[in-house]
Amino acid sequence: MKTVLIVDDDAMIRQFLTDAFAEFGLRAVTADGAAAALDLVARGQIFDLVVADLVMAGRNGDQLIADLRALGFGQPMYLLTGRVGSVECAGATALLRKPVRFDDLEKVARGAL
Repeated sequence: MKTVLIVDDDAMIRQFLTDAFAEFGLRAVTADGAAAALDLVARGQIFDLVVADLVMAGRNGDQLIADLRALGFGQPMYLLTGRVGSVECAGATALLRKPVRFDDLEKVARGAL
């Protein structure tokens, strides 16, 4: 079963995404921030997909993606944001706008399968 890493400092968002990706046949592992996500990677966890919030305490999602890319991760990585207007997402596969739509998550999941 493919695994998605969900990184968000909001527990409700993490649970929503976990449930949504389970509907699409993906196993979810969650982290409440970039440091926790990097710790999972350092312990050898393998992920087929990463979905991270852009704005989090400590390191932001874009910084996390840059860190993962520097470690050689080539997997699809998506940033979530509630910001309006232009948002930089260098290194990310794409940007997902909050409130994220279920069909948008399905497209992301299908791309990982």
